[in-house]
Amino acid sequence: MLCFRCVFYNNTGDRSRVFSAVYRITEKDGREIAMMRYILLLCLIGLLLVGCASTPDVASEEVYTVVQEGTIAAGDAVPAPQGRPILTLSGNIANTNTETGLAFDQPALEQLRIVEYNVADPYTNGNEQYRGVLLEDVLTVAGAAEDASTLHMVALDGYSVDVPTDVIRWPVMIAMYQNGETIPTTDKGPLRIVFPYGLYSDIDADVHNPMWVWQLESIEVR
Repeated sequence: MLCFRCVFYNNTGDRSRVFSAVYRITEKDGREIAMMRYILLLCLIGLLLVGCASTPDVASEEVYTVVQEGTIAAGDAVPAPQGRPILTLSGNIANTNTETGLAFDQPALEQLRIVEYNVADPYTNGNEQYRGVLLEDVLTVAGAAEDASTLHMVALDGYSVDVPTDVIRWPVMIAMYQNGETIPTTDKGPLRIVFPYGLYSDIDADVHNPMWVWQLESIEVR
């Protein structure tokens, strides 16, 4: 026979007012309770590990399809734009082709690796197919500093938002095509930031919805 005394003190800590109870259980019950406590502890540890992990639900290469391998990679020169650039990068970058930074026209941007995936778009409330370049690839070609922490993104209409650089742990896209068609400026184009919603459980819509930049024009690496 095993005995346990559970002692409860009142909130004043006064030992003169102590309530105690004695519980008697058999040795067999004790082993069963010990086993249950062990199993519950393992379950709790498992839940904590799942909650703290940032591992995606699927590997990035399983999320997108590579439509075209790039002909411009890290360290390569990017041709100067012919006419108005479609995207410019500035700030803490090593690769430039203008006095103020790195500028892409659409033909140059399409020389990077082109990928495609379907995503649950929070603004169309539907499943959309987007095609474009990965934000990570653009930053790699630009030679973005490893210690950079923020991407200051600005849209054609003046909208701006600071995006942490760690979003590249997901395959965030700078989309040029939606459902096989170029995205017109009148419909939030020609470039649009797209997060792979519905594919990673640790993407928080409340946090990342404002980072779906439409009409993306420039990125300053800070």
